[in-house]
Amino acid sequence: MHKIINDITIQGCTHLALEVSSHAIDLHRTSSLRFDKVGFTNLSPDHLDYHKSMEDYLNTKLKLFNNDLPAVVNADIPEFEKIKAISRGRVLSYGKNGEDLKILSRIAKETGQEIEALIFGKKYQLNLNVIGDFQAMNLLLAIGLASINNRNVLENLEDIVPLLKAPDGRIDFVASLKNGASVYVDYAHTPDALEKLLKALKPHASNKLAVVFGCGGDRDKTKRPIMGKISNDLADVAYVTDDNPRTEDASEIRKEIMETATKATEIGNRKDAIEMAIANLEAGDILVIAGKGHETGQTIGKVVHDFNDKKIALEYITDKGL
Repeated sequence: MHKIINDITIQGCTHLALEVSSHAIDLHRTSSLRFDKVGFTNLSPDHLDYHKSMEDYLNTKLKLFNNDLPAVVNADIPEFEKIKAISRGRVLSYGKNGEDLKILSRIAKETGQEIEALIFGKKYQLNLNVIGDFQAMNLLLAIGLASINNRNVLENLEDIVPLLKAPDGRIDFVASLKNGASVYVDYAHTPDALEKLLKALKPHASNKLAVVFGCGGDRDKTKRPIMGKISNDLADVAYVTDDNPRTEDASEIRKEIMETATKATEIGNRKDAIEMAIANLEAGDILVIAGKGHETGQTIGKVVHDFNDKKIALEYITDKGL
């Protein structure tokens, strides 16, 4: 990481936004870095095979905020007051309950959303060509971080926001089929992320919402039945498949998911699952292939096989003339 930062600095990079994992904090991988400001989105069950409890997970994250740095924090989460209390620098709040950056309204469109926001006391009409309510929240966080030391960034905000695109693998648009159905890929691989993803996509689907997903092997097993239930409750159609089974028996992983995904179809081969899901799409449907996002490999045993969800989906759509 330090080499990469050094390399991009030599190449002329002046600003860096870095997502810091709890592992990086706990293992002091970022201890030698000097941050200018910090932001907090949310906390959901993840990495519990490492942290053992949500309390330990949160306390690890809070080490990034126990300082004098200015912080931008989600005001809609239960942990907001604790984060605010531990931070010794200026704290900006954002969200529906935000005081500094507040979402007033949000209208879901087919491939984006219209957001009315109150930012530092001024109303803005923001056209974001990325779908998902959590992406609206991420936008406010980014605006907050960018404007802490420079309010000039707000001058052309309404012109800049429509130019933004989703990162690879994050509600990443793949294609629209001739029948009007749409296909996306996303990195969601935790219960909270899957729930947010499906809730975000649902308003954009004029017909059915379908999801292809699985759970990784040699990782937190407790999330498997939780994610199965989430798919059962929030998706109209679900396909349970493999997602980096690693050294575990893939069929056992799927079995644990299927215990609560009672209306799902089980297809072990991920390529087959993606292709069947696309083949079954009807007009107005949305399909999201979840779990791997931008990844270019599928780990089976200790071997990483070339595999990319978006590439697989595009090839099938093209080959079948869909």
